[in-house]
Order: sequence, then structure tokens, then C-alpha cells
Amino acid sequence: MQNNYMEIINCPVCFSKSQRKIKTKFKTTNIFSCKQCKTSYASPFIKEEFDETYASTGSVNSTGSAKDFIDDLKSTNYEKGINTSAIYLSTFTKRLNYWKKILGKKPSDKLKILEVGCSTGLAIESLSKLGQNVMGIDIDKDAISIGKRRNPNLNIYFGDIIKQKDIGPFDVIFASQVLEHFFTPLELLVKLRSLLKESNSLIHIDIPNHDSLSSFYYKLRPTSKRFGGIILPFHQIGYKRKSLEILFNKLEEKPEILKIFSCTNNHKSFGQSFPSPSKLKTSIVLNAYYGLSKITNSGGLLVAIAKF
Repeated sequence: MQNNYMEIINCPVCFSKSQRKIKTKFKTTNIFSCKQCKTSYASPFIKEEFDETYASTGSVNSTGSAKDFIDDLKSTNYEKGINTSAIYLSTFTKRLNYWKKILGKKPSDKLKILEVGCSTGLAIESLSKLGQNVMGIDIDKDAISIGKRRNPNLNIYFGDIIKQKDIGPFDVIFASQVLEHFFTPLELLVKLRSLLKESNSLIHIDIPNHDSLSSFYYKLRPTSKRFGGIILPFHQIGYKRKSLEILFNKLEEKPEILKIFSCTNNHKSFGQSFPSPSKLKTSIVLNAYYGLSKITNSGGLLVAIAKF
């Protein structure tokens, strides 16, 4: 019989052995909180279940396969590049201007940029339109195929970022909703650092906020299928601000951490570029949720930007 679990002895973020159990028998595992850094995580990790789910679906999208995602987007003219592409272009124009400013670049300068977890390539397409040298990589075969079918010129590829060798160096590497899929998050940051230029370069990541307003609701709800930012088997670590700070400071070369903050998904510069596909016209309820999240500093995203 195949062992579907991987026992976690140390915190996957700070490696402390000091932990306390906060939820027993959550689905097929338990949830612990690290006493030192307050990161929450499943223990044991459901390793084989994760691997088998990925192998059977070709996708690590926690809400369904890439095909389901794109089918939902078709009603918004995704195939024609309308609406969603325009929103992405607006977001990445602002984000690119921010990157260039903190790197001391001129507006006309061209950056070499890598997106890890590029999905169907909308961000890559937007940055390419803005004149940048861009590349995207993802382990979701469906997403890469759909992106290439929509735009054959997209510089996006199927692959495991940890195994990449002959790419880079990059000025900027960004990854949206990727770190939470890794059992060994420091390994990812070490790899990303190795692909950056030696100096004056950036890592920009965002992940689900385990301390968000919605996470608080899911932690309290007895019948919830998730526990805060933990969604099994895809997200097995629930990150807080301190978690990210500790991770970056565990790198051999300590970066200058420019920002670690929470924001809402619809943030014009640091959000996920567009709301849920079925809610592109933001509802009154969603607007109220975003507003309250902003007031309480408990947005659904945690953003970290570090300079080397």
C-alpha cells in the first residue's frame, strides 16, 4: 500500500519543532500552528494525494482544471482578448512602472521578466505589449495549451521551475498564487534568487492571506471545506506576514524587503488583475467585502516584494 502522507516534524517556514495542534482530523490530516512564527500547516502533508490529483487533472488549480476556468471566462470574450486582457494590461502597466521606479530604471528601459505560474499567459501578453522581454512557465499543461492556442506567439512554457537551468538572469521574477503549492517554500525562493541578476533585481510574490477577513470566516465555520488559507490538498500551508519575512531572511543573501502587506484581490496595482470570472461586474456585496477588508487591513492577498 502506497503511503499517502509525509509527516511534518518541523515548521515548513522557520523549521521550529515547537507547535500546537489547532484542528484535529481536518479531512484526512491535522492542522498545527508554529509557536515561533505562527504559520499554520497540515501535518502530515497529503503528498501522494496532491501528486495523484495533479496527475489525473493536469492542473494544480485549487478551484478546478484550467479548462473549467477558461470555459467560465468565455462568456467575457476571453478568446478575443476583450475585457480580461484590458484589465490585465491596466494592472501590469501600474506594476511595471512600480518595478522600474524601485530599480531606478527609465520608463523607456526594457526589463527581463519571468512569471512563475503563468497559467494561460495573460500577464505575459500584457507585459509583452508594454515592450518588455518576458517569459512564463507553468506546470499546468492545460493552461499552457489554451494560452498558446489563443496566442501562438506567447513566450510561455510547460515545466517545473525548480528544474530550470538555462534561463535568466532576470530583472524581475513574479509569482502569483504559487508559493502556497510548495511543500518546501524556501526551496522555491532559493531557486528564484538563483535566476535573478546578481544585483538590482526583484522577487514579487502574492499568496492567500491566512489572516484575511474571509480566512477568519472559514476558520470559524464548522462545516467549511477549508481552514483559512489552507485548502487541501492544494494549499497545505497558511501564510501570515511574519511567515514571509522569515522565509526571505532565511536566504543566504538577505534581501531588502521593500513590502510585505495585505491587499484585496481587486487592488489596481497588486491584485490578481480581475475578480472571479463569473463576477467581472463586481457586486455590491463584494464591494462591501473589499471595503471592510481594506479598513481592517485583512485583504485576501499577502504581497511580498524583495530587492537584491
